[in-house]
Amino acid sequence: MPRKTIAIAAAVLLCVSLLGPAALGAAPQGFSTGLRAGGGIELAGSDPFPVKAQAAGGGGLYAELQLNRWLGLGLAAQAHFTAPSDLSGGFQYRGHWGADLRPYLSVRWTEHSASENLELVAGNLLGAIARYDRYLQTFRYFFYMGMYVEPYLELHFPGGAGGRHSLVTSMPLDLYFRRDLPLSAAAGLAVAWKLYLRRPPTGGAP
Repeated sequence: MPRKTIAIAAAVLLCVSLLGPAALGAAPQGFSTGLRAGGGIELAGSDPFPVKAQAAGGGGLYAELQLNRWLGLGLAAQAHFTAPSDLSGGFQYRGHWGADLRPYLSVRWTEHSASENLELVAGNLLGAIARYDRYLQTFRYFFYMGMYVEPYLELHFPGGAGGRHSLVTSMPLDLYFRRDLPLSAAAGLAVAWKLYLRRPPTGGAP
């Protein structure tokens, strides 16, 4: 089917873009990990029925490898929930819940020192989505893919013994490729806590 072909092609292209820099031998500059949570609306539409909004939310873990000052590779693992739509017009889009994996490429646009100890970073995530869901009040499971962009602002705080912390706010914009819905997309806001692990010192006695 054309929709399935588009989804597979998008996933392949995104995986190539994510793994390409590492395959070319980019030297890692650091590692970070964190927790994130967010919420928003999911839009569903299927002719001849009009588009409706559904409340959505989720959260999970993520880890990121910083390849250089401007480029990073990451993977997020999340649980999510989408509520049923309203019943206006005599029909309803069903709610569902499940989990997803999101490999992504992180690109920093700019860095700005807010003070001697604080630094503000702006950037964008570009990634693929692999979701496994179950419709509410049924035993029907289904798998689908997608892609997303996520502009973000990150505020770095002074580092401690365990590493440097930061607070991230972002706006994920998702597009899903589902067989049962011609239109399936989502937009929202997310907040994350991030810990940059300290790199071991080079040279010297072991």
